[in-house]
Amino acid sequence: MPDNNIVMMTGPDGRPMPMIGCDWFHYAKLMKETADEPAEYGKAERIPGLVNVGLANNVQTAALHADNSVYVTASQYGDRILTVGLAGLPLVTKAEWMGQEYKAGGMTVGQLNPIEMAVMLRKKKANGAYRYEVYYKAKPAPGDTSTETQGATINFQTEVLTLGLASLIHSGKYEYLLETDGDDFPEGLTPKIIEEELLEDPLWRAEDWTPEA
Repeated sequence: MPDNNIVMMTGPDGRPMPMIGCDWFHYAKLMKETADEPAEYGKAERIPGLVNVGLANNVQTAALHADNSVYVTASQYGDRILTVGLAGLPLVTKAEWMGQEYKAGGMTVGQLNPIEMAVMLRKKKANGAYRYEVYYKAKPAPGDTSTETQGATINFQTEVLTLGLASLIHSGKYEYLLETDGDDFPEGLTPKIIEEELLEDPLWRAEDWTPEA
């Protein structure tokens, strides 16, 4: 088990550090969202077995040419897609995510009616620090599946899902990223505290934290 009280160190000579792993995958159903009040979420649940995660921003860029040169450029997000690889996803959870009927161990598949939810995970850096990532509004979709027969060698066949990302109505924000080796990272704020706070409220941010007296 990871040491949730580990003291994070900066990289050699203050150099940025690459990622070497990912874990701590959680989701919390979006229960209420209005333009006037912050979003409300249900209880956060952990899905063990995070294999990999990828984000496609699909940024759209345009350039205006004037005076015989590039006069101005503009960029905006396109359809942002989070791809998640899991060791497996229980049918009861898949049914909840996709809006399907689940009874007595079986899922009956009809038209997709996926929920919206917050997704939380952490990435481990080469210096032992963590980056926590919270995506405020994600809508899951089933990925393509392919299963091979068992042969002479073992071939693990994992679950892959895609989640479309949207911004919150109230704040317009997509996500929150927090690195525990940042220059102004709050002293005394440990991974254990971060995880407890995020599981309580996915909208929590480090600047809101004050150490207990």
